[in-house]
Amino acid sequence: MSLRAIFLCLGAIALCGIGCKRSAQTSGGKSGKIESRQGEDAVNEPVDEKADPQATLLEDGPPPERRHVDAAAAILGHWKIAARTALDLGPPIEDLHLWPHRVLVVTEGLWQLLDANAKPIAMGSGAVVPAPDRKLFYAQDGDYGDFTARSIEDGKTLFSSQLLESGRRWIYGHASGDQLLLVLEHPMHEHAGGPAGPAPIAELMRFGPDAARANGGLANPMSHPQLSLGESPVVTTSTGSGAHYVFASVGEILFANDALVVQHRIRASFTPAAIATTPDGYIALVVQTQAPRNELWLLDAAGRRRLTAPLPTEAVGARAPLFTAEGVIVVPAAGNLYRLGDDHRFAVAATLGAPILATATRSPPVIGSGPRLLTLTADGAALELASLPEPITAAPRVSADGKSIWVATRRDVVRLER
Repeated sequence: MSLRAIFLCLGAIALCGIGCKRSAQTSGGKSGKIESRQGEDAVNEPVDEKADPQATLLEDGPPPERRHVDAAAAILGHWKIAARTALDLGPPIEDLHLWPHRVLVVTEGLWQLLDANAKPIAMGSGAVVPAPDRKLFYAQDGDYGDFTARSIEDGKTLFSSQLLESGRRWIYGHASGDQLLLVLEHPMHEHAGGPAGPAPIAELMRFGPDAARANGGLANPMSHPQLSLGESPVVTTSTGSGAHYVFASVGEILFANDALVVQHRIRASFTPAAIATTPDGYIALVVQTQAPRNELWLLDAAGRRRLTAPLPTEAVGARAPLFTAEGVIVVPAAGNLYRLGDDHRFAVAATLGAPILATATRSPPVIGSGPRLLTLTADGAALELASLPEPITAAPRVSADGKSIWVATRRDVVRLER
């Protein structure tokens, strides 16, 4: 079921004046309908610190033409282990990042750089943010607010920075071109009129050509805007026009451009659980409402909520939505894959019985669940690609040329080929 088809159905309902009654999905398999909702409890307002907030609802606009993504065939087939390396990093491997000839392995507080044959090159400590379109990655340097940009060739420091406040924890990072976005938790401090607690903040740094010539020394960014965030933030980057970063925190969604200037502020009664950007540039946000229940919201780049879909009550611990080559939305939760079907309802597409690990930015995704490596067919069904000797501990990664899939188990890094 494509996003375009969903929107066309909803538009026809609106034109005919037919209201949609929402009902929660029950454990017996019946589910609530997705409805087009023009705000209700949501408020969209221009950002003006001097003005009182005004509740202004946005009208629904026509959906854009959906782009067809025919990438499923690129990963279908039977995959076999081509290389395998045991690493003694202590904690289980949590993440993998790929470049054409390098792999960055991440555990809790540690990183290790490998070559294309999974052989170790360098090792260090601290959280990391990969720069996939550059030959470097950023690494936190202890708890003192310092960080370094390191070469993927040998892991050596290219330049360093001492701009961040000491003691803050990296909870999200994204690097693109010369920009580095970090979301950090402040140390405990007193809020104005409120109790002590963490105050997350987004910091955007743009490093110019001079940084690459620092030869391991300090480098200052050309710009360094900051943005205060609410509690429990989740972040995604937008591929549509307008906003570049989308921050969802308790009760608020911020759409900001690539200079971290807020363009739209959405207020509603919700707690964010997970977020992703669809192949068409829409924002897919999983939230818990006051009902309480979990819902999937679909928002456009202007902050308009185009779609609301209640998730089954048993779909606890929902992760970021996944998308098939045909634009079908699949939400991982509680060891199951919940597919948004032709009847506009979520239903179980596959019961995997183990934690589901996948990268939401790839369509179709490659999924790890227990020892199984899977993908999603165009209509949202799970298809097994391989089975490993041990459970997978990090989201699998597909190489840029599609010729290899990298998988991590508790101690091993594995490269699979067909």
